[in-house]
Amino acid sequence: MKTRIFQVLILMIAVLVIADDFCTIGNMGDPVGLPLFEVLHGQESYAYLVRPGEECSSQEEVFELLKLSMLLDFFIEQVPVNFTCRAGFLKALEVQPGQFVPAELLYSSPPATFQFNQPGIHMIEVGTPEFGEQIMDDVYFIAIHFETPFEGNLPIDSFPEAGVAFRNDGSGWVDMDTFGRTASGKIIAWGDIVCRPAGAISVEPDSGVSWGYVKSLFN
Repeated sequence: MKTRIFQVLILMIAVLVIADDFCTIGNMGDPVGLPLFEVLHGQESYAYLVRPGEECSSQEEVFELLKLSMLLDFFIEQVPVNFTCRAGFLKALEVQPGQFVPAELLYSSPPATFQFNQPGIHMIEVGTPEFGEQIMDDVYFIAIHFETPFEGNLPIDSFPEAGVAFRNDGSGWVDMDTFGRTASGKIIAWGDIVCRPAGAISVEPDSGVSWGYVKSLFN
């Protein structure tokens, strides 16, 4: 009897795992040409527009963000480098029909620290524990806030597009499509999500850093 119950439990767990619908939102394009340099200095935020309901084929109503990733580049004179950053998730405010800017901060991750000793392109991954469920059919921005000062560069793709990638150095969000650069394209940043039925994701309150402090990082 115990063996049969154990087999049923294993089958139920397997069904739940298979039922999870994983998807990637954001930009996973290949870096092309020279990176965007003399822009990344730390103590600033970068945001990328995402539409989970359009980017994923899932029929579920809500999703949970698992982690955010971003590509960085370092010249030989910029390494070794050590910095701390947080992942953020923001509402998108529609300022004109079909045009959005980063708005209210919905979530901020615990800080993550990275160190790179070699020049070239590197990927950072920041986990997003205790992320609350969000509606699939809405518009958002994924974001990375670099808390410490350092020097680096931003790999970009070959597809320029206004109103998608933004930078905030503490003076407000600026569309990066207006930046002068040696090559066209957008920053490369993406998020891994899992789509589930509404109410299936449990959220526990975070008793760590104050919400006011966290919000100030992305404003």
